[in-house]
Amino acid sequence: MQKIPFHTDFSETSMNAIEYALKLLKYEKIDFTIMNAFADEAYKIPREHSLT
Repeated sequence: MQKIPFHTDFSETSMNAIEYALKLLKYEKIDFTIMNAFADEAYKIPREHSLT
């Protein structure tokens, strides 16, 4: 079984790509993982505390 990660921002374009992939591979045994990550302003480290 293949494992395919989908990295998405849940935009219309991303959702179209996921839908296309699912239709293209509908007869294959595949484990799809949909992932989303984002940076929230609340978690930004001030420049004076940065390691770089």
